[in-house]
Amino acid sequence: MNFRFRHKNWSSSLVLGLFWVGPIQALGQENEPIRIQILEADAILRDRSQPDVQRLIGGVVLGMEDSRLRCDSAWRYENGIFRTMGGVFLTDGPQSLRADEMELNPETQWVRARSSENRLVHLDAEAGQLTCSLLLYHLRREVARMPEGGRLQDAGRSVEFQHGEYLTTEPLLMLGGSVRMDNDEYTVDSDSLHWHEAMDQFSFHGPSYLCTTDERFELHCKSGEFDVLTESGWFGGAGSPGVQLRNDEVWLKADSIYLPADSLLPAVAVGEVDITDTIEQWTLSGYYAERLQLGGGGFDVWVAGEEGRRASWIDKAEKDTLRLVADTIVVSGGFTTVWPSVLLSQGDASASCDTLLWDTDADRIQLKQSPKMWMEGWLMQSDSLEWNLLDNRPKSLRATGHASLMMPVDSGACFQQIAGREITGRFESGTLEAIWVNGNAESVYFDTETDVPCEEFNLSLCSKMRMDFDDGEVKRIVLLDQPEGRWKAGETKVPVLEGLNWAVAPVVKR
Repeated sequence: MNFRFRHKNWSSSLVLGLFWVGPIQALGQENEPIRIQILEADAILRDRSQPDVQRLIGGVVLGMEDSRLRCDSAWRYENGIFRTMGGVFLTDGPQSLRADEMELNPETQWVRARSSENRLVHLDAEAGQLTCSLLLYHLRREVARMPEGGRLQDAGRSVEFQHGEYLTTEPLLMLGGSVRMDNDEYTVDSDSLHWHEAMDQFSFHGPSYLCTTDERFELHCKSGEFDVLTESGWFGGAGSPGVQLRNDEVWLKADSIYLPADSLLPAVAVGEVDITDTIEQWTLSGYYAERLQLGGGGFDVWVAGEEGRRASWIDKAEKDTLRLVADTIVVSGGFTTVWPSVLLSQGDASASCDTLLWDTDADRIQLKQSPKMWMEGWLMQSDSLEWNLLDNRPKSLRATGHASLMMPVDSGACFQQIAGREITGRFESGTLEAIWVNGNAESVYFDTETDVPCEEFNLSLCSKMRMDFDDGEVKRIVLLDQPEGRWKAGETKVPVLEGLNWAVAPVVKR
């Protein structure tokens, strides 16, 4: 047992030792001082007033491993630091650095480059040309830092920033402090931006704004990634909303958004989703939204809610605001499907059902599975209900299967009641004008003019019935086709037609 235990520890130590030898060696090399060689100089002098300084004059060339530095003159101090002056030019692989003055520290391997007033330090690299007042460059890591900010210029693009770091080997630019990027296709403003130059990708690490030059697309976010070549990415951020995105005249707000390639149209939005037009006439909301691509270039918009935040459609275009709430809303061209537990309100009217189908091209709304509708004090119930619209206002309705109407009398002590197989209605300027009851029509109608309205009523039966309305009040009842009726007074038992039950109109909130 002991032998196995020790052998196991020894073998594990050997594996760990072999695993770490590479990084340890690399770290050791990076920490070793860099050797600076004097390759060329017209003259090397010493000044008795500065005995610790060696002066290099004319055509100075210094070598640091694979790097070369050329300048007019240089001072070498006893601690190994070089101060180079006059047309200083450093080459390090594909990078070249120009400045009025550079300081080389062999211990830290950092080069400190600065130019005189009204002149700039220039770094030429794969990302473009960087210009700044102060630049720090690490010879072994090939990292450039711009603590006082600067400007990057490449083909068709310019970037300004307040501080930045450039990893030339990746290449990666990490920029911060009022970053501003301009090119022919878009502009970017950001507090913190990482730019993967080879892949032309941005990573946002602070409040950021992107806008295309044609102003058809704009984006506000606090974090995210954007691929310039494919115009795709994801975006999010702390707070609500984390992202705001506009395509033409439609805004999308959410906690996070995914943008697929080559369209600038979002595919998925999650958390506190609001889709609205730029003048805020309508809003489609939920917790999750998805755009589903269809053949022929069309697409569906699918919005789902969650507990505490159901999917909703709010339309303020008309005088009375339309509110539609359910668990799921799907918009496909001019056709909208809403389900389940649907609630709808507009003005004084409201409705509920399990499923709602809205065909905007045909101006028709269908309410399926036990719909209820409250309008002008009446409750309509049936197996299914269909509305036809004109200018977004009701033009006609048709309730089929166990259709009924109820209205409370004397604060709900009794109810006006009408029932039949089918009820159709006609509207004038959005106001109910007349209804027709077809198939086994029956009614209970109370005399609201008496002192005790619920004790006097008329019971009627017929095949068809018509009711005319004026400002929501019944003006006339016409019994058609084999009518039968009885008037009763002094009754204490209030009649209720079979299958009828009153329900209170829901409060539609969003």
